[in-house]
Amino acid sequence: MFLNASIGISEPKPAKEKNAKKLTAADRWFTKPLPNPEAKSQLFLIHDAGGNKHVFDAWHERIKSDIEIIIVQLPGRNDRSSEPAIMDVNALIDELVPLMNDVIEKPFSIYGHSMGGLLAFEIARELQHSYGKFAQKLMVSGTPGLRNYDNKFVNYIVDNNLSERDVHTLMPKFQRYDFEDPTVRKMIQVLMNDMKLIHSYKYKTKALLDSDIVAFHAINDVRVRLNDVEKWESETINEFKLIEVPGSHNFVYYESEALTRLINIELDDMSRMHLLTEIKYN
Repeated sequence: MFLNASIGISEPKPAKEKNAKKLTAADRWFTKPLPNPEAKSQLFLIHDAGGNKHVFDAWHERIKSDIEIIIVQLPGRNDRSSEPAIMDVNALIDELVPLMNDVIEKPFSIYGHSMGGLLAFEIARELQHSYGKFAQKLMVSGTPGLRNYDNKFVNYIVDNNLSERDVHTLMPKFQRYDFEDPTVRKMIQVLMNDMKLIHSYKYKTKALLDSDIVAFHAINDVRVRLNDVEKWESETINEFKLIEVPGSHNFVYYESEALTRLINIELDDMSRMHLLTEIKYN
């Protein structure tokens, strides 16, 4: 969760054109900063609680050019700010995954930060279970293994029905801003809706992922403990890798250049493995 002045605020709407393309449901959920039909693979990105697509603004310039970036856009923020937020994980997965199945056109990986890691995990599971599509890599950062995990901070806020003013007072990152500022109020609303989304989550035992899992852990993360991140290993029948990085919980905002370099290395390894397999069997 990270305070960002752009959180939840609608972007300027372009002037309407007579023959403007009508947005499909998939267009609302997924945005491609730089469409690349020649790409060899796709990388889906999911932001954290209270965040939005802008955390990934520069990623299409940093991720390898043969990988197409696709950002998941959750309702209730940015150009979807007029839509009601979804505050139930099962409902979100039920709506998002069938659309994502249609968007997947080639080998793909999924990355999510914090809450985004939770969603990325459940998306990967549902794609595997219901559509037989397997992510090459599930990459998470700032996200604990979810089996038996209890988010005490989120539970405290939701179970005690704290108000927007309570959250403003409770969280240091909000305290520096005026509570009466409409932008700040919107930011708090978006965050609280996402907390309710997290609170709705109930882990269910399912078949293990047939995908590699890469978990990034910031060495100064006081919200997510290293031993909880290590638990991701139990969610896959394939390889698991834990990578420690500098920074705190929200390092994705401050260290995105270093993070994207590491992601490029991980996806390079996958590309080399597939190339060797093709050479071996051709």
